[in-house]
Amino acid sequence: MNLYFTITLALGVTIDSFVVGRHIKHRIFISLFLVGLSHFIFFFVGLHAGDLFYKLVGPFMHWLAFLIFAYLTYDAVKNFFHETKVLLTDNIKKIILITIPLSIDAFAVSASSKSLIESPVLGLILVSIFAPFFCFIGYQTTHRLAKISHRGLYFVETIFFLGLAISVLTEHILN
Repeated sequence: MNLYFTITLALGVTIDSFVVGRHIKHRIFISLFLVGLSHFIFFFVGLHAGDLFYKLVGPFMHWLAFLIFAYLTYDAVKNFFHETKVLLTDNIKKIILITIPLSIDAFAVSASSKSLIESPVLGLILVSIFAPFFCFIGYQTTHRLAKISHRGLYFVETIFFLGLAISVLTEHILN
């Protein structure tokens, strides 16, 4: 795969950090740290689990990666059509409970795409930057631009994951 795949992958798995930012009342710096750390850890562990994972399902890795990206595309489309009321919190436990499920996709994607990622270090760096960035954007839209919906970002996430699914499928077909 190419560098484009690594960058798109990092964007795709971190864009949902926007949702965490939408729920933060005041503890933005702690939240940015937690989101960045959580995504980094899950992506890192996924990369290392990917070696074992690849040994188990190596010949089917492209199909598994395609299915994961197809599911994430479906989930982003579903979220695009589902507008939810935003509840603000400053409770660190609740912030962690919001962050962890949104970071799990970083594990699943990095584990299933390990053999397709051109630069794992670049992927980790980008995930560490993009996750807090999108969290901050979510925070800003809630506190400064309250009328902006999360739908636009779910649309972008849909495009990212759909592009990744198509990329994995075409790479598999061409090779």
